[in-house]
Amino acid sequence: MPKYRPGTKEGGPIIATFCRFAASNHYCRPLKRHQGDVPMNFRISVLILLTLGLASVNAQETIPQSDREVLFPNPAVDLNYAKLQKLADKYYEKGQYQKAYKVYSEDLTLLGDKFAQFRAGYMHFSGEGVAKDPVAAYAWMRLAAERGSKQLTTAAGQVWDQLDAEQRTQANAQFKQLQSQYGDRVLLAKLIEEDERTLKTTTGSRLGQTNAQSRVYNPNVRGSVTDAEGFTKALRQRIEARTRYIELLDGSIEYSEFEVIEDQPTNTAATQPDAN
Repeated sequence: MPKYRPGTKEGGPIIATFCRFAASNHYCRPLKRHQGDVPMNFRISVLILLTLGLASVNAQETIPQSDREVLFPNPAVDLNYAKLQKLADKYYEKGQYQKAYKVYSEDLTLLGDKFAQFRAGYMHFSGEGVAKDPVAAYAWMRLAAERGSKQLTTAAGQVWDQLDAEQRTQANAQFKQLQSQYGDRVLLAKLIEEDERTLKTTTGSRLGQTNAQSRVYNPNVRGSVTDAEGFTKALRQRIEARTRYIELLDGSIEYSEFEVIEDQPTNTAATQPDAN
């Protein structure tokens, strides 16, 4: 892996590509500049990693990769979500890596934030705030890539190529454990339950009301006051979208177990995943 000094411009041309992904997760505040150059910070190191070589993680899916990213019904970004993202970034930029890792791997991961999950993996990869552990790094990056992002899939593949046979077995096991706790199916099932409870409360509170202009206020979203009818309609549409996405996932072929080939150098040719 090439090394880049602080203040060099090598990472500059690829910033825009990764920032498009980061922006979809409400990250990527303007990068700090140092004497007109891009400093060697977390974002640059991520960009370097993402653009080195081709991914060995391939998926055969019913849902095309690009469609999976577009179709995923993200949770609404409320004030608490935005504050957590800002807090995690602040901790990281100040070098308070243990605090940053906790927010990325716990608070934001529970909200399905794929960029936060990738950052948790990268911190394991680089040993920032946690023990340097390529096995855990791969597991977290693979979780981050479950919606089919080409950039994140590439990053997971780069880590996979550095693992030996035993590490790959461990990495697959760790990924399955993470996915059972934080995967999109788990996240969407919880969100559907929350929406159904909210819908039941909202419709129940309106029984017997004659005022068609009854209002609903969401305390988590600034200025979020709307008519109850529109609110319940939006809830039903969101439940339907999330249910449909789970059904699409159930009809797709998941990232399979990676094939471990005996007596083969681990850092030469990329190992292709088992097609089963």
